[in-house]
Amino acid sequence: MGFLALLAYFFFLVSRVLDLTVPQLRIPLVLFGLLLAGALFSGVTRLFSSRVNWFFGMHVAWIAVAVPFSYWRSGSFELWRNSLKVIVFFYAIQILLSDWGKLRWAIRVLAAGLLTAALLSILTGDSSSGRLKLQVGTLSDPNEFAMYMILGLCFVLQLWNTAKNRVAATMLSLPAVGLILISFLKTGSRGGLVALAVVFVIWVLHSRMMTRMLLVMCACVAMLLAPFFMTDYVKSRLLTFNTIDEQEITDEQTASRLGGSVASTESRKQLVLESLELTATHPLFGVGPGMFPLYSDLRAKEAGLRRGHWQPTHNMFTQISSECGVPALLFYVAGLVVMVFSLRRIRQASDTFPAAEAMRETAGYLLMGFYGVVSAGMFLSIAYGTIVYVVVALSLALVDIYDQEAARYRKNLAVAAAAPGSQRDRRRLPGYRHPAMLPVRQTPGVRG
Repeated sequence: MGFLALLAYFFFLVSRVLDLTVPQLRIPLVLFGLLLAGALFSGVTRLFSSRVNWFFGMHVAWIAVAVPFSYWRSGSFELWRNSLKVIVFFYAIQILLSDWGKLRWAIRVLAAGLLTAALLSILTGDSSSGRLKLQVGTLSDPNEFAMYMILGLCFVLQLWNTAKNRVAATMLSLPAVGLILISFLKTGSRGGLVALAVVFVIWVLHSRMMTRMLLVMCACVAMLLAPFFMTDYVKSRLLTFNTIDEQEITDEQTASRLGGSVASTESRKQLVLESLELTATHPLFGVGPGMFPLYSDLRAKEAGLRRGHWQPTHNMFTQISSECGVPALLFYVAGLVVMVFSLRRIRQASDTFPAAEAMRETAGYLLMGFYGVVSAGMFLSIAYGTIVYVVVALSLALVDIYDQEAARYRKNLAVAAAAPGSQRDRRRLPGYRHPAMLPVRQTPGVRG
């Protein structure tokens, strides 16, 4: 029951279907209660063995410590309550995804939900500002919508690469990848473009030589076709950062929008610099969870200005440091770093139990998705949101499942080796390979 509730919650979380249809219904709340009950009945003891869980738990605890020092305690308390809900969801994901089959289903549902969001953006999306987004909800921000599309691309590629029937998977994956990329290009997100470049570079580095050549060729074709799916404003926006080339712009509306894009870039630079300044002046507890816009406005008025920016930091890391203090940032970053090293360990492992290769490939795609989200998060205020925790929870679930399967397989091998007729019994084990089938390792300088 808890696992099925988790799948449904995943789908509604990333597709935002309920925001566009029946937002008044409390379906996510009911599903959250069911998945939480399922997680509690499944047991929570195995969570304590993960250092990442401890780091994120201490991160949320430090947010609670920072609340009394906030410039608006009640507002910060509400944000801490939301952070507590997110961390409980983070732990519940790891408990409910207890085996490889469940993890695969979770990735399938997330891919389907993100593909649904892409389809909804094409059919019912809002392009009145010149950039594609959903009409309401979290994904009504084009930059955040672009980040979700990058994550959807990684999940679709994971399903394609680990499918048993590669022909059928290719026929289903190609249209999905095309739809996601079209939706992504229409957002006109410059931060998303940086994140996509990071994901592509990591994908190339983790691939074999022939695959690298194919990826580079596909990238060249995509760059040639991309302008046909973008408006003039989006094409100009992706190439505009500090100045506008007025000679190449004949449309007054496009020029006005590009002026706003340049102003947005300058504004974000000032916000990041101000957040760094507040981190230096309030290093221990920050100005209060979620209170950067309020404190920035107070400082602007004290300086004689009419009002401040009333915008978040647009950087997930300085958002934490300026609002909750440096210790909260250190706990957060430590959890992310340990998770990355755990995935890299799985990626480089050489166990031969069934599904080991598929798990290693999944670790690579989860790394791609994580780097994509973090790269986009350098231009977004998503530190208190759910999406980062979802990617980390999936990664930790994969690491735990892989370690359990590898330990079980080694134990079976040891038992079979010690028993009479060990060679015959060993052949019955899943994933067994006869010594004659293994690659020959020659000693350097000695001819085989």
